[in-house]
Amino acid sequence: MYGNGNYLRNMMQLVRQNLLRSLEFVLLAFPVVSYSSTYLRGQEEFSSENGPVKTLAVSSNGNTIVATGDSIFQFQNNSISLDDLKSEIDITGEISIFKLFKYMSEEYLLQCNYTSCITYNTSNISQFRPVQTYGESLAGSSLGGEHSAQVVFVPCPESEEFCHLFSAISSSGDVETFSERVLDKDGGELNIYHRESNVDHHYIKSKPDKKFEFIYSFYSRNGFVYFLRNSLTSDGRSVAYISQMCSKRRHTDFRSYMESKLECNDYTTLIAALHVQTQTEDFLLASFSGSQTKYPGSILCKFSMNAVENYFAHEQRECFDGKKGSFPSWIQSPGESCAEKVDLINIECGFTGKNTRIVFDGSLKNSDKTVLSKPSERITSVVVTPYGNIFVGYLGTDSGFLEKILFNSSFGNSVTVFRSYVSKSHGQIRSLTLSSDGSSLFYIEDTKVTSRLYMTRTWDCEVHTTCYGCLSDIVSCIWQQEPYDGVQPPNGRCISNETRVEKTAVVFNSSCPPLVHDVHPNKGPTSGGTVLTLTGLMDNPTRYGKNSQNKRVPVSVIINDVRCNVSDVTQFPERLECITPVAQTAGAFLVSLEMHNNVTNTSIRDKFQTIVSKGRADYQPEFVYLNPVLFDRGVVHGSVKMSGNIQLTIRGKNLDIGNKRRVLIGRHDCLITEFDRIEDNKITCRSPKLNDTRNYTIVYEVDNTQVFGPVVIYTPEPVVHDIQPRSSIVSGGLTLTISGENLEGFRQNCQLNLEDNNSTAMNVSFCEIAYEATDAVLLCKTTAFDSLNSLPFWTVPTLFNVYGKLRTIDRLPVLIVEDPVMDRDDKIIPISVNTNQTDIYFKGSVLANISKHDVRISTGITGCVVNEVQEDGILCEVFDLLVSATDGLKERVKCEIGYRSYDLGTVAFKTKQQPHPEASRPPIEAESNYDSVVVVVAVMFGVLVIAVVGIGMKKIRNKRHRSLDEPYNVHYRRNSNVLTLDGLSESHTSDVIQNRQNDYQEHRNLRGVAQDNTFVKESEPLLSAIDEETRAMFAQKNLIISDECLILGEIIGQGHFGCVYKGYLTLPNEKAENIVACKTLHPKYLSNRIIFSKV
Repeated sequence: MYGNGNYLRNMMQLVRQNLLRSLEFVLLAFPVVSYSSTYLRGQEEFSSENGPVKTLAVSSNGNTIVATGDSIFQFQNNSISLDDLKSEIDITGEISIFKLFKYMSEEYLLQCNYTSCITYNTSNISQFRPVQTYGESLAGSSLGGEHSAQVVFVPCPESEEFCHLFSAISSSGDVETFSERVLDKDGGELNIYHRESNVDHHYIKSKPDKKFEFIYSFYSRNGFVYFLRNSLTSDGRSVAYISQMCSKRRHTDFRSYMESKLECNDYTTLIAALHVQTQTEDFLLASFSGSQTKYPGSILCKFSMNAVENYFAHEQRECFDGKKGSFPSWIQSPGESCAEKVDLINIECGFTGKNTRIVFDGSLKNSDKTVLSKPSERITSVVVTPYGNIFVGYLGTDSGFLEKILFNSSFGNSVTVFRSYVSKSHGQIRSLTLSSDGSSLFYIEDTKVTSRLYMTRTWDCEVHTTCYGCLSDIVSCIWQQEPYDGVQPPNGRCISNETRVEKTAVVFNSSCPPLVHDVHPNKGPTSGGTVLTLTGLMDNPTRYGKNSQNKRVPVSVIINDVRCNVSDVTQFPERLECITPVAQTAGAFLVSLEMHNNVTNTSIRDKFQTIVSKGRADYQPEFVYLNPVLFDRGVVHGSVKMSGNIQLTIRGKNLDIGNKRRVLIGRHDCLITEFDRIEDNKITCRSPKLNDTRNYTIVYEVDNTQVFGPVVIYTPEPVVHDIQPRSSIVSGGLTLTISGENLEGFRQNCQLNLEDNNSTAMNVSFCEIAYEATDAVLLCKTTAFDSLNSLPFWTVPTLFNVYGKLRTIDRLPVLIVEDPVMDRDDKIIPISVNTNQTDIYFKGSVLANISKHDVRISTGITGCVVNEVQEDGILCEVFDLLVSATDGLKERVKCEIGYRSYDLGTVAFKTKQQPHPEASRPPIEAESNYDSVVVVVAVMFGVLVIAVVGIGMKKIRNKRHRSLDEPYNVHYRRNSNVLTLDGLSESHTSDVIQNRQNDYQEHRNLRGVAQDNTFVKESEPLLSAIDEETRAMFAQKNLIISDECLILGEIIGQGHFGCVYKGYLTLPNEKAENIVACKTLHPKYLSNRIIFSKV
């Protein structure tokens, strides 16, 4: 396990790689057993208010010692529970060394910061003493900063008073990078010092600009001390080095230092390391990372220490023979290596001549092979403990996973027992530490916020979440599973074989049940042919390699007692595919999977036996057989253009079944794009391009089934004749009328391809179609332009839907101009509430191309109807003030021109007539002429009224003599745009007719007379006086009634906008006459669709 728990922080400063995190796990020596994304059960957690957890150590007497930012805690019984808390003491400074060691039969903990060290007795950490260093600095600075430190205690007999230790320190101060010290005890105080006054041979100092990241250190049984570090190269890469120093008792003058690069399969950055001792040999396990692109993830490699020592001995001999080797460039005092050429066969460390500081030219590469590889995550911690003739190992990763792996004695083969996501805060795992008896596993989770300590019991069967891991573990566990209840798939759990098994449970101790988590799709046609995909864990993955091509798997899939032919097992046992058979009838049927493995070896405690699955797995819900249906009239957009790319909506039922679906029109695919959907009752797709204008039958293919549906009509391409107006403003919101031929079917939008000086299309949406008026007219609202460099700007419009361009209108360019400017009147505009209407004139500029239909003005409680838009102003009328306004009320005047909003000032409502300021009325040339103008207008108006009344009375007298057999209809006068009643049905007398007509004309006070003094009867109704957009809206909503069906009667009410008549309505195909109320309008309101829409 680690000698220093905080190695990861310094390593992260040197290795800045953003590696992908995933659940993928590749075991090169032996495939992984199973995956699990659940938390370990029975975990204990420790976090402190004294700061994040820095590091920990577990003593041989079962005490767990934990260091936080400013405290050290001691727990008993291999626990971190507060119930087992024994001692707590305060500390100062960042911890750089936290190391257990034995001295004269006692176990101590050495804790150092950058300036001082303290030793603790592990039986009770409250018994601590400062370490005397005789003015010599031992420790480095914080592991959390740019510095790191390691220390190695050389074992010595219990009776030995003087023991040796080696240290490695990286800091910006003047300290020894590598040094050899002596440990002794004097009067109860522990002392650490250099043995001789001349200490030149006992330490090495680095140059001030050299910083190392020390990862790990250890002592080998052959008398060598090793330090592992990362160093930055000139190009910023992090490269691992291994340093060897002699600690043999006959060579304790520390005269020999050698180092070499350390790498594994071209992975060069060290992450974590562990020294493992067996009865016969030592191993070094080291995890490496590499280039994120060329060498992603990390690998775990094994180095034989015998091979490592032979490598150093060979390279040293090569140096003395004059072949290779040099003096390390980072050492502060320059020197030479191998200056004396000595032909010695057996050169050991501690050679008393020169040539004692050597860096080898080559690299120490793995002596055996890679143990395992993780292509998408980093192995951040590793710990191993022997168990009989095998090893039990635990790995932590930067993605928060913990794995338990069994290794054979040579680390040549391995099997993963479990892999669980143990991080609760998306952190990374470090400082894996086992208790001395191997029963408790401790680890620290580092997150962006803090660091916490966790502990789990390694011999607990409950840690397993899969049957394969449960039965493969060295612990005596069995898998218990409840029988299927017909509602939910059974859940199993791993328990000790000594645990009482529930009576209803099924126990597995030699094989595991197959699991099916999902079946897709879950619906298909009765004709079969659906490719069914089953996912789950149907067998032990260790039996199948990655992307296995073995099609002879012992598996059967059954649907309604009929075999589903297996077609693809390349990803088995996590996934397989089969093709559904033909069903005799529609309905829901059970999907079953059966494994036919033979269990030949029932001894599940054979450590590397592969546990297999055997038995049956039923999937719920069942697979449903259905028949797709297309409705005869199930096509929205019954006609499309020959160029295609129109979205069609096809309706039916059972349409989202199967997995291979096609819609065909004239043997061409109606493409189902990312913008389209297939649902149970409808399909949307993009019509193909065809060359003929005729009818085509829609065909829907689902797996082995063909369904014939409705007909779609292909029509000619659209032709655009005109666009009015030919301009818009930057803020958008103006109405454009597009006229032409074959324009039906465009309800998406209209786009303008903006062109720069290089005529490059920008494809910016310009005009959203409001609705389709007729086959010859489209109306749209222009959108805003925020990225134009200069104005005015000419554009070329293009009709299109969301899938593609239909036609470029290159003959009809549209001009984009600046927004209008409206003046804000700082004076309060008075409005009298004693009149039916008030005219207000608002000044502005750049209004020449603005239609009054695109202008909306409101005064808070009522609207102001726009009657005229001039180049320099807008004239509007305020109505219904007698009812809605109160004396003294003030309201803000808001104006909208397209999508642009303006604040025009404030109006005040008064009960008495008050003259309006000049700014609120149209400009008048001379005030003195005002009275004379009014008199002249009044006289002319009186004469006109008298003439109209006289002509009207004469017409009424003539009207009485009209034949009652002539059909009576409601018509409209072309000149006045006012309703006139020309007759009634045969069931009414002429007196009634004339009375109603007289009443109507009298109340209207208007006479419609042609030049020949006769009434003009029109075939066109009132709709001719209404703009095209409003007419189209009425027609679309079925609001237009034929004039042949309506007869007007007496007036029953009147208002500001017009009169209300009693009417007689006879609808087509009905004999009964309905009495209705008919609202009429004054002519001046018919030209303003804003007012019309409000009535």
